[in-house]
Amino acid sequence: MKSYLLSYDFSRGVLMAFTVLVFGLITYFSGNVDAIPAVTIGVLLTSFCDLQGDIRKRVFTMGLSILMNSLSFLLISFIIGNTLLLFIGIAVLVFFISYLGVFGHRANMLAFSGLMGVVLSMVQRYDGPGTLEHVLLMCIGGVGYIIMSTLFHFLTKKRQVNEKLAELIALNANFIHLQWERNQLNQKVDESKRLDLHQQITEKQESLRELLFTNELLGGASKTRNRQMLMLVELIDIAELTMANPIDVYSLRQHPNWNEELFKEFQDELHQQYVWLKKMELFLRTDKPINFTRENSPTREDFSQKIQEFAESHDIIKVRAISLALLNYKDYLERQTAKIANVQHLLQSRKNKELQPILEVYREKFVSSEEYTLQGFKESFQLSSPILRHSIRLTVSMVSGYFLGLLLNVENPYWIMLTVVVIMRPSYGLTKQRSIQRVLGTIVGVLISIGIVLITNNFYVYLSIALTSMIFGFSLINRSYFWAATAITLNVIFAFFLILPDQWGVIQFRLIDTFIGAVVSTVVAYTILPYWEFKTLRSTMIDTLQANQKYMEEITHFYCNPDSDINYRLSRKKSFAASGELNAAFQRFTQDPKSKQNNAKIYYDWLVLNQNFLSGLASLGSYIQNHHSAQIKNEFKQSMEVISDKLDIIQRSLNHDTSINPEAQVAQDFQIAEYWKEIEKRRDQELAEGNLKITEQFRLEMQEVKHIKEDLNWLYDLSRKLVEVTNKLNFNAS
Repeated sequence: MKSYLLSYDFSRGVLMAFTVLVFGLITYFSGNVDAIPAVTIGVLLTSFCDLQGDIRKRVFTMGLSILMNSLSFLLISFIIGNTLLLFIGIAVLVFFISYLGVFGHRANMLAFSGLMGVVLSMVQRYDGPGTLEHVLLMCIGGVGYIIMSTLFHFLTKKRQVNEKLAELIALNANFIHLQWERNQLNQKVDESKRLDLHQQITEKQESLRELLFTNELLGGASKTRNRQMLMLVELIDIAELTMANPIDVYSLRQHPNWNEELFKEFQDELHQQYVWLKKMELFLRTDKPINFTRENSPTREDFSQKIQEFAESHDIIKVRAISLALLNYKDYLERQTAKIANVQHLLQSRKNKELQPILEVYREKFVSSEEYTLQGFKESFQLSSPILRHSIRLTVSMVSGYFLGLLLNVENPYWIMLTVVVIMRPSYGLTKQRSIQRVLGTIVGVLISIGIVLITNNFYVYLSIALTSMIFGFSLINRSYFWAATAITLNVIFAFFLILPDQWGVIQFRLIDTFIGAVVSTVVAYTILPYWEFKTLRSTMIDTLQANQKYMEEITHFYCNPDSDINYRLSRKKSFAASGELNAAFQRFTQDPKSKQNNAKIYYDWLVLNQNFLSGLASLGSYIQNHHSAQIKNEFKQSMEVISDKLDIIQRSLNHDTSINPEAQVAQDFQIAEYWKEIEKRRDQELAEGNLKITEQFRLEMQEVKHIKEDLNWLYDLSRKLVEVTNKLNFNAS
């Protein structure tokens, strides 16, 4: 609860309510009480477009929403007296406004603002000068919100980024804790948790990139901004490390000489990293002094000594697999500890000059941009486009909802349209889910409002509830839609209580209108050009495989030619994002009707295997950053090509390419295995000659070859399993 009250979402809700209150008081004391609704609508519609990001885009989008809503209001006011023209006008406006969502998230929120504007234009009729006055007051409210919002962003810019950094740190900490749980004896972890965490981390990284690597925070390379940028870079590296699975504990535990007590010390170190990150999260959220001292934390030499003692207490040859695995795991923990220590240093340091040279590269390559071109508008104008289908369904839903309202003689039929706007989503599953949450939230809100009405009839109590519920309603909408619906219901009911005498009528019709809107939205989503996720799931899987292949290429290139890592980081970002999108697509798939979820178990198995494959790439990619001792570059390149060929087979199979044998196999010709046998023989010869002490260079070479060989074997095995699961999909689809 505390983190929510300190969040940007809550602050924006307070900003909206404060702006409404300020302009409401101004109009009240100027003797123009009737202007309050128009100003409030202007503030509300503009606030929907107040998204974090480039300040120019943010202000431009809010300004565009003012213009669009003003034109919509003028058009609706002109045709509202003619029912036929009104239906045509609603259909045209709703379709083209909703279709703006083709340009991305910012445009999607602009469309939402425009749709709300269409609905609110029908609340009251105006004639002649009254219409222009209402539009002018809406514009004043909108411009006022832009001014207040810009001032708010300027004053809170550091806290906004720190909040998201704290959230990213918390997600990384949770991933480390999940890894710790997986390594516990007899412990099983739900794979869906790992998939969800990965998706959340990817989304949070993208959000921070846009915040930090655009001119959003009023530009300038300030020390604070530089420090925050460096923290993000380190946290992205930590995410790659946490994604990796550096040790196969399950297999090692089958070894007769496995030492669980020794491994527990490594587990304790991993748990300490989790605690360390949680402290950093708390520090960023509260800005209070935190004791980061790590008591009794073992040093690098401590771990090395214990591994050496373990090896010498057994037959060194027999426990070589365990010793090398633990040494590599020790190196992994050291790399992760170093990254976390860098984040702590950046939290506490005030001097960071080294970021500026990489800033332009990140600005140019690492921030996803939205294309606003007529070509994109045209390309999506086809029935296969999800956006076009959604626009058609939304148009049908709103026109049908308004028609039903008139037919049933509902007092405020535009409330049905309002319900449709906030419920209707591009997919049936999300629409159905929102419908249920909206109806339940409305029922709870109605019950609460009934209780309050029975207790008091005080104007100022109603005003306070309307403002407070506005804050919670619009700040919770991305966190808990049920509670957001409850708060919005309270806000609407008590706002109308202030201007209408019939309290019970307001409550009754609010409930009826919500129910009708929910039913209309759900029925239309299922029957009118429905968008079923299974139809595009395969293409998303192919995109993920292609991103993984590019990631593999850059890992290979960096290992063979360790120069600039920019392309490596870029391919890593795209691979992580593609896997996150695949997980999101699968979640939408599971929300579709059961009849549209054929092969759900097989798709889930494919998803888990892909996530494990990405973990293998992350393990390999993070390891080769600092390990180039072994002379196996050619062998490494050939092995990666073998695995990439497997991914090619999977892609062609997903595309139903009949030119390939679905059982096709790619030979696993890993010459690294032969190289490993050679250095094993060299070490065995040294031991036979009584030379127990191994040179540092030879030890590093053995560790590197062992780690890379096992990662490649794991990746090959996963690619083979992906082929098998893909073949099952094709067999069941035939």
